[in-house]
Amino acid sequence: MRPLEAARSALAAAHRIDEVKTIHDKAVALAAYAKQAKDADLINWAVEIKVRAERRAGELLQAMPKNSGQQTQFKPKTGGPKKVPPSREPLTLSDLGISKNDSSTWQKLAAIPEPEFEAAVAEKKASGEPLNTRSLARDRSLSATRERLSGVLFVGGNGFESLVDFGFQ
Repeated sequence: MRPLEAARSALAAAHRIDEVKTIHDKAVALAAYAKQAKDADLINWAVEIKVRAERRAGELLQAMPKNSGQQTQFKPKTGGPKKVPPSREPLTLSDLGISKNDSSTWQKLAAIPEPEFEAAVAEKKASGEPLNTRSLARDRSLSATRERLSGVLFVGGNGFESLVDFGFQ
């Protein structure tokens, strides 16, 4: 089995964030090594694994129950508030070693339908454009915006532009 296919099957089999994060972290380290070695093929391979791991992590984060945070309770003797962590709450992003920005970006990647994601990855690879998480998430945001505005016509006049929605005219 080729290494990329092995990584893809390992990601598909992963059911916990820490498993996916381990694959992600190894791919990041491999990409850093490949940059030092100036090996373009290895860089692209490592970055693709990293992006796929981030997408899988986004899927798992979407499926996880959300943490409600700390709740304030009153101390019995002094009557003052104290923060008590809730019992049996899901792990926080910081417990998982994931930033809020990464979580948001990864969940945006996970929201891209599979065929569209695969097409975007193939397009980036074919064009020789560097593959990275931000560009895939941004491209998806732009295409979603285009879809929302598909029924909108920009009408200009005297230097001003207005929006006319075909559904309401």
